[in-house]
This record gives sequence, C-alpha cells and structure tokens, in this order.
Amino acid sequence: MTAGLASIAIVNPYKRRAATTIDARIYESTLKKIGYSTRWYQCVDNGRESDYFVGDVSVPGLNTPFEKVNLAANLMFIWPRKLRNLQEDLILVTDQVLTRLVDYTDNCVIVVHDLRELAGARTHVYGMFLFRMLIRKLPKAKAIIAVSENTKKSIEFLVDRPPPIFVLHHTTDLEANASLHVENSIRRIENERILRAIYPVVDRPYKNIGFLISLARELERPRDGFGFKFLLRAPLRQVTQLSIERTGVRFMNTYVETEDPAKLYNNADILVFPSMHEGFGKPLIEAMRFGMPIVANNLEPIREVVGDGGILLPPNDTQAWCKALRELSQPENYRVWAARASSRFRAFSAEVFERNISSVMDRLTRN
Repeated sequence: MTAGLASIAIVNPYKRRAATTIDARIYESTLKKIGYSTRWYQCVDNGRESDYFVGDVSVPGLNTPFEKVNLAANLMFIWPRKLRNLQEDLILVTDQVLTRLVDYTDNCVIVVHDLRELAGARTHVYGMFLFRMLIRKLPKAKAIIAVSENTKKSIEFLVDRPPPIFVLHHTTDLEANASLHVENSIRRIENERILRAIYPVVDRPYKNIGFLISLARELERPRDGFGFKFLLRAPLRQVTQLSIERTGVRFMNTYVETEDPAKLYNNADILVFPSMHEGFGKPLIEAMRFGMPIVANNLEPIREVVGDGGILLPPNDTQAWCKALRELSQPENYRVWAARASSRFRAFSAEVFERNISSVMDRLTRN
C-alpha cells in the first residue's frame, strides 16, 4: 500500500449485473488485497434496492415513473450533492457519467470507458447534454483511468487540457478451465457437426448485429454436413428482431442475461465480435479466459485487446468471415486459435491487473 493514501471511496451508479459494476467489484477486491481500505457507495434510482450491489452505503436518488428524468436529475444534481462530503482519501468514480462529482471535491479519479460512444449519441438531447458536461468537467478530476490506450487517445482528442491519464486494462473474475473447454468444444464439433458462436453484447446499432444476421444467413446452407449456430443476448431491439424474422434465419437464438455468464461460454465454442466501436471489449478477454477462438473486426481498439490471440478481419466482409468460421470448424485449426487465445489472456490476468492498479495508485500519490 502507498504511504499517504489509505482509504478509497468507490462510487457506482449501475445495477448489480451491469458490466461496470462487475468491473468495479474487481477494483474493490484488488484494492483490498493490496492493503487499501475501501467503502462502496451505491447510487440507486429505478428498481428495487435488491437490483443493486449495495455494498456499504446506499445513496438513493429521485425515483419517479419517468426514468430519463430520474437519470438526469440524479447524475447532475442529487447524487453529486449527497456525495459531496465523503471523507476518504480518494474517490474512485466507476463511470464517467458521474463526472459532475468533481464540482464538489478535488480528489476524484474518474474511470472512463468510452467517450467516442457518447460523442456519437449527441443527436439525442440527453446525450448531447451529458457529453458537453463531461468534456467541460473532466479536466477538474484529480486523474482519469482509461480502460485502453484507444480510450486515452479519445480523451486527449476530445478533452481540452485533461488531467493525468492512466491506462488500466480490465481483467475478469470468471472461473474457467480453458483446457477442458477446448476438449469439450472439439468433441461437440466432431460429434454434432455444429460450431456454436456467441456474441454477448447489448443490442446497439454500433454492435453491428445486422452483419451477424447476414453472416448466419450465408452459413445456413450446410457444407459437408456441417452447420453453425449463433447465440445473441436478449432483449433485442425491435428492428433487429424484425430483421431476423424477415430474413428467415433459423439458427440464431437468444439468451436472457444470467448471474452465471460462465455457463454461456461453456456452452459456446467461439466468440464472434463484429462490433464497429469499442472502448475495450470485455467479452474478448472473457472468451480468452475460456480458451475460445475469437473472430473479430480488425479495428484499433479491438486489435489492442486481441493482439495475435484471435482472427481479425475487415468489417462487414461476409466472405472473409465465412471462410474463417469454416476453418475453425476443423479441429486442428480450432486448437491453434484456442491456444493463441489462452496465451493472450496472460496479459489480462488478475495478477497483471493487481500489479497495474498498484502502480497507478503509486503514481497517483506522487502526482
């Protein structure tokens, strides 16, 4: 533990199953492991308190039938004011949406996942308002933790005179036996003659699910008696559901968000990731943890995470994607890319995360 920095408040605005909450709990457990005292402040608005990981302190906000009104009022006014007198040495804000807190305290460290996504949402009044607030307020933070080098570049491009920025890649706390997963997948591939692909993301336009639908349609005609199944996270947007129905894709199923995502990965063979925009791409390292081959778009933020641990292809190139998936249906090719994924995961292991967060805390104290 760094001398002079003993206690950390962790402020989180999301529900229990949100990716930000899951990552923040890893921050919390790792900080405790290296000797810091932490206190979790959970902001609560819509839904029951049981929907949240309340931690140490519940911070209630406005809770009316109008969700967008609640969100705006809570992020801009209610939560920041309720949290303005925190006594911890450092306030770790788990997502940039709570950046308004910097108006009330000078010891905030803001975790920024992605500003480009928010920049793209400026066509909506609320998105534009939040984006402008972030751009104006971020320079007042003590420091920023960016989840990737790509996110750091976005901050430096969009924010005038930002505070110190530290890059801290995510890890995952999912339990997995990569070797067993690989053997089970190969057994399924050989016996059932089906390759199961999962894309575990929230359905948003830039996640490019439309391309996956066209890909599934192209692969629906079995070749040499071999088929493919695709698994998407529910609920889907209406436009996506209509597209699936209109194209008549048969081998595309959905699953409901679960407390145990490990079960989903254990029942899939590969990760497909046709996203057109990412700050980090958490499913990429989750798939690596299970030794799952990855097929993804060849874009800068995805390259940063995947490296040589997956197959990176031109976006929306149906023929290239079909070729890659068919090659992975061959057990010898599957083993090669599974091994590469497992090897790449070492860069994102819990041990590496612990060393990196310890280094960030040391530098924060010096700064």
